[in-house]
Amino acid sequence: MKKKLIGIMLACAFLVSACGTDQKSAGEATSLEATTKDASKDTSENVQTSAKAETEADAVEATYANFLANKAKVHINQDRDFGTYFSFEKDKDLNYTLEELTNVIISNYLGQFEGAKIELEGIEYSYLDCGNDGNEELAVCIHTPSIEDWAEYLVIKEIDGKLECLYSNEGWSRSRVGINKYGYIYGDGSGGASNHYFEKSYIDARGNWHYIYGDETTVFDCSDTEYPGDIWGGEGEHVSLEMPLPGSFVFFSFDFNNTEDEKDNIFSYAQYSGDYENDNGLGGYFYCKLIEDDGIYDDEYPLKKFYDAVGIETISIKELNELIREKAEAEGFTPEIASAEDVEWKDLEYTFDPDIETFNADNFIETSAFFPIYLSLRNNEDASTILHINADGSVEGSYYSSNYSSENGNESKKNEFTGKFALKKKVSDTEFAITLSDLTLKNEAGTEVVKETKTGVKTHTYFVTPPGVDDDGKNFTLYLPDTPVSSLPDEVLNALGDYWREQLSERETIGKCILFGNDGKKYLWLEF
Repeated sequence: MKKKLIGIMLACAFLVSACGTDQKSAGEATSLEATTKDASKDTSENVQTSAKAETEADAVEATYANFLANKAKVHINQDRDFGTYFSFEKDKDLNYTLEELTNVIISNYLGQFEGAKIELEGIEYSYLDCGNDGNEELAVCIHTPSIEDWAEYLVIKEIDGKLECLYSNEGWSRSRVGINKYGYIYGDGSGGASNHYFEKSYIDARGNWHYIYGDETTVFDCSDTEYPGDIWGGEGEHVSLEMPLPGSFVFFSFDFNNTEDEKDNIFSYAQYSGDYENDNGLGGYFYCKLIEDDGIYDDEYPLKKFYDAVGIETISIKELNELIREKAEAEGFTPEIASAEDVEWKDLEYTFDPDIETFNADNFIETSAFFPIYLSLRNNEDASTILHINADGSVEGSYYSSNYSSENGNESKKNEFTGKFALKKKVSDTEFAITLSDLTLKNEAGTEVVKETKTGVKTHTYFVTPPGVDDDGKNFTLYLPDTPVSSLPDEVLNALGDYWREQLSERETIGKCILFGNDGKKYLWLEF
């Protein structure tokens, strides 16, 4: 009986144990299934999120591509346009395709500089990541050189399917604009040999523009007592000629608030060496290495006393650097953004021709070129003949040469002429065979006019056939500025003379129009 009871108890215990095991297994299975479903759900959501992000990125990239292909418009933000010689401040329609944008820039320069020989030299573009958030923005540079190497820089961002210009500014030969891959924008310019400007700003991930600082610097050798130095550009305060200062100093006027006047500017100064480097203050607030010397900020130091005397409060360079650090931190401008590489510009293959009033194909050579073309005779001892060729091929020219002799008084040789060029053959896009006809002198060659002044001085004017058109030459070759130097015949190079040959040896293209006579005395004319 006892054995039976024990057996029954063991059996029950076994059954209970078995049931518990089955329940545990079932629970684990249920838990595993739920976990698998959650993981599968998370994976699916991640895939969907990733796919959505990729789709959105593709859409943004397509929008940028459409703008570069002249199929989409960008809206210009006038509040973020910082151009001096070119700006959009007077424009009413601020939505432009790339072609329209280019034409607006060109027409603006032509409006300011009448008759300027402006051209579309090229368009460059690059992608950047403002604020380093993984989303792309587009940078565009439009080169339209004329009397200066104008270049318009724009940073563009896609916002809700539309393109917004976050920043626009022009660069030229004395003012540079630099942009790095994380949206840092730095510029410097020259106001003369001793006066320079620097500016730092950046665009964050949301497309907001942040001004960090701008500074104006004035440099001079304080030991040079012949020329006093202006301590900064605006007010004309001069360092005393008797001030005992060694070496070269730089004076700083810093603007941390982007204001028009200097009321809130911070002033400082430092001695500098001739070592060139650009690591002063987030990419450079001065182009030379500064000499660390805390002693020059002591109250008894002559320069400090001078500033105090004229009522200008100054701080040391160390204090200035701390202000720069604090301003950068306040604006969210990190060393990571500051130290990124510059954008990599790529040439854009655009398909439109710009609308340039002074540069078009409505001329006798039927090729886009600037007219009129002004040239002077080069390979002649008496090279005082000039001519200009109009768009229709008509020619106007003049010659004048004079000297004085005690026997005959003032003597001069002169004349004017007209003619007509016609296209004979287009040799290449930059080389044209042309013929001259209808050459007419204003005054008959060989005639003379003698005049006598009230004081008895005689002047003799001899009308001659001008050098350059005195050889009955009919056949000429016109070379446009984009002609490769390597394609010029030796006889043309020889006719240019040593100076111009040396100049061209450093160039890929000739840069100026050349007119060469293929018969007669083989005269050469060079654009001026």
